[in-house]
Amino acid sequence: MKHAFFSLCLAIIICSVGSAKAETLYVVETTDLQKKSTYDVMNSEKLHELQKTVAAEARVFQKAIETVRKSWENVDKPAPGEKPADKQVRAPAAPFPSGTLSFRRIDVKGEYADEKSADKKKALLERLAADEQKKADDADKKKMDANKDKKKQDAKKAKEQELLSATQQVAVLLQTKIDELVKAAAAPGGDAAASTDTAAPAATPPAGGAGDNKPAAGAAKK
Repeated sequence: MKHAFFSLCLAIIICSVGSAKAETLYVVETTDLQKKSTYDVMNSEKLHELQKTVAAEARVFQKAIETVRKSWENVDKPAPGEKPADKQVRAPAAPFPSGTLSFRRIDVKGEYADEKSADKKKALLERLAADEQKKADDADKKKMDANKDKKKQDAKKAKEQELLSATQQVAVLLQTKIDELVKAAAAPGGDAAASTDTAAPAATPPAGGAGDNKPAAGAAKK
């Protein structure tokens, strides 16, 4: 009887220790400056750190993009306080791709008690995203094939490539400027309210038990 009681107590203790060590995992979608999404599995500590980083970036985003825009549109004339080395070598005719850029956002897609379930959800989301991209690419190709005017096709492709190239270049400059402003705001005596941009807060871990829950999203996507 004593042995059975001891075994029961030991089992309870082991279960309690296991529960204490169990860590909730989150499947998180991160949308970058170019509005492209990636999916990651992370614990609450990493999620909170990402939330802080994304929130800090959102606060300085408007100031950063205005600064980069001025530099981009005045390629031959440095802005006040700007170093010539900061200039982006590019074709002056390339337009500033403001409509294709946005501050980084995160969205918690679900919470899980084990890594296997979280990885399964991540793989599903990646597969769905790939399917959506393929559909979009196929639709674009069908439109191009329907247009028999080769000159118009070539002109459209050239314009799309120009926009893509400009977006990629500006995204690099923008991230550099964002990092610079975030660092300055975090420094002792820095201006934490340096931005004129107002962003929604980053996503927060969902409340309740683990599972394929859809918590309230963080910063809404455009």
